[in-house]
Amino acid sequence: LKKLPAVYYVQQSIRLFDVWERARCYEKAIDGLSEMIDLCTEEESLHFYLDVALQHLGKVQYSMGNIETALKSFQKALDLRIKKKDQDLIDSSKTAIEIC
Repeated sequence: LKKLPAVYYVQQSIRLFDVWERARCYEKAIDGLSEMIDLCTEEESLHFYLDVALQHLGKVQYSMGNIETALKSFQKALDLRIKKKDQDLIDSSKTAIEIC
């Protein structure tokens, strides 16, 4: 994956981490998503994907039963999505917060 351009690397990595979450490989998913969050924070060209990585991290944390930690991740994702003004993504984060 690392041979891909950065944007595709982030997109495909997040998909892979979603598969790991579904396979209950939670630690691998969290480690990978944490790496993506760092990368998206550091690289301005990747800031666009930070909310996606945070939302997926919250999903993994929720699956692990770490509700308070998941809420924090969902809230961070929501804050970024409000700035993006993408109503579908905003609604997704709000739903995740309500479920927690």
